[in-house]
Amino acid sequence: MKKHKTLVVDNNPVLRRVIANILEQAGCEVRTAENGLDALKVLAGYRPDVLFIDLIMPRIDGEKLIRILRGSAVYNKMFLVILSAVAMEDGTKILDMGADVCIAKGPAAAMKEHILKALEMYEKGCRDQTAITGREQLYPREVTRELLQITRHDQVIFDHMTEGMIEMNEESLFIRVNRV
Repeated sequence: MKKHKTLVVDNNPVLRRVIANILEQAGCEVRTAENGLDALKVLAGYRPDVLFIDLIMPRIDGEKLIRILRGSAVYNKMFLVILSAVAMEDGTKILDMGADVCIAKGPAAAMKEHILKALEMYEKGCRDQTAITGREQLYPREVTRELLQITRHDQVIFDHMTEGMIEMNEESLFIRVNRV
């Protein structure tokens, strides 16, 4: 397998390290970021071939990061892999986000197999936007479902407020702006 430049974006430090280890063992050069905002900072000076993106993260979540990347002339051709536990609960919406491959987080051995398959798909120029790989090893998780509902509820309220709202981080960078 050819050495690929990769970026792993996940707010969970343990999973970030597990995914990075799998990629490093496959001969990849790996950089990591703990959320979408940090990923954009990494991308300012690093051009990966493949990005592995979690969906539920603070600051800029995975869905918003994918929209930003797909809307950019510089980043829109990058091979994007969603690697998320939410895939079990919200599969239909995930397939519409614009990722090239979607992997449901699960047992480490199964994730490794699916990650390596995603790298092979990248090498062959294949994209599988029709299915979520790895769902067969998972069972619905109530905690993930509840977290997803809370995140959506927060976003709906933020988007429909009649006052203009801006969320900024401690470095005065815009995280999100509502539609007013």
